[in-house]
Amino acid sequence: MRLAALSDAAVQHNPNDALVHFNRATALEDLGRPHQAVAAYECALALEPALADAHYNLGGELAAKGQLDEAIDCYKKAIELNQAAAQAGFDWADANIPPQDRLRVIRGRSTVVV
Repeated sequence: MRLAALSDAAVQHNPNDALVHFNRATALEDLGRPHQAVAAYECALALEPALADAHYNLGGELAAKGQLDEAIDCYKKAIELNQAAAQAGFDWADANIPPQDRLRVIRGRSTVVV
């Protein structure tokens, strides 16, 4: 819980710093608090819309919650902002795999062509 307290204190001292909110979001992810992490990523993006890593991480949280359309939008934005973000491209592709094929993808990516 010390990590959560430290990240909360950092936000209180620097409420307008997007990276502080981003770091808090990643800490909340690590602590298994996905709903709070989503809110923190959204705060970071409200302050710095060009923060590609925040779009990417938010996409991961949304995909984990089953919000695939929103996750895809986040991955697309991350790619648009950072063409070198290959992982975002892979995750965007995974989010576009039809539900009936997802289990095969989990067992072995080579079984489904995207």
